[in-house]
Amino acid sequence: MDETTKEAPVLFDANKPITLKTFGLSGIKPITLRFPSDDEWLERASRRKTIIEFTPTGDSISTVLEPDEEEIELLKNLAIDALPEEIDAHEAGRLIDQLEFTLHENPGEVIQGDQLHIILRVPGAVTTHKFRMPSSKELNNYDRKLHDQQPYGKKKISSVRNLPFLRDLYGKMILESSGYSGGTPIIHQADALFLAFINLKQEIDSTKNF
Repeated sequence: MDETTKEAPVLFDANKPITLKTFGLSGIKPITLRFPSDDEWLERASRRKTIIEFTPTGDSISTVLEPDEEEIELLKNLAIDALPEEIDAHEAGRLIDQLEFTLHENPGEVIQGDQLHIILRVPGAVTTHKFRMPSSKELNNYDRKLHDQQPYGKKKISSVRNLPFLRDLYGKMILESSGYSGGTPIIHQADALFLAFINLKQEIDSTKNF
């Protein structure tokens, strides 16, 4: 083999099954799942509500709703084989959260000239996302629309991650992405964009020098 020959990079393939580990009274078992579609991620995000309650003193208390039975139904749809009967909503949610895994792995600066470069580890691969700089209006809209908040009874609101907005903004800002055998899943788009904006905001925050 020619020493100059490089191995092909490992690509993230949303159609490739992923094997995780589930546990219960009978011990630890492997479980093989397919990666959720964008529509399934969108539906799940709409259920993953955080309830924010405002107190008389002006403070707020945030409570994440418990996993529901729909987590089990989603896991059943993702499972390649039949699920162990002992899996409950909490374990189903934990497993699906692992499919959602991403990790920021930039070895250098995120801000490179007039671009934002994000290196994102996802299940089984490392991906890159290069964005143009946002406008001030886009930065303001990002802060306002990152979460979709709706009234939830007296002095409460529900808050969910606004994946449709993040998908649209990703499409407007992305210059180049790599590490995928197909399109970039919506959940990876949202995480890459989040990292790009948080790094940008830290860089332009002059108050840290006061």
